[in-house]
Amino acid sequence: MKIDSRKIIIGICCSVFCLFVPIISRIPKGFDWVMQYKPQSTFGFMMELVIASPPLVIIFTAALISKTRFYLPLVFSFLTAVILLAYHHHDYNLDLSQGNLAGVGLVFISMQVFFYTFLAGLIGAGIEYVFEKLK
Repeated sequence: MKIDSRKIIIGICCSVFCLFVPIISRIPKGFDWVMQYKPQSTFGFMMELVIASPPLVIIFTAALISKTRFYLPLVFSFLTAVILLAYHHHDYNLDLSQGNLAGVGLVFISMQVFFYTFLAGLIGAGIEYVFEKLK
């Protein structure tokens, strides 16, 4: 199976955009809410990447398995991830300055987004498979 470099670039761009969605979605609540996601050290930055990476892996994989010009698995999984990340990080009243366990919610958000992004990618791949068989 030959992997197109265009698929890799699209997958990386979509994944990197999803890294910034939590920060962008906190902007309406003010600068203090945005600064809570600013890492204090290199370890903090690495922890944020580890916590945010499961949905990104699904998005990148969806870009690689897409076969048609519509990229249905990628589109479905990307839109699902962006919508859920924006919803949870904007509406979820997660004040990270409240205590040590406040950051645990970030892990559960990532797991939930991973699950629904995976389902959306499977649905997109299934629809793409049906379209390809109907041709």
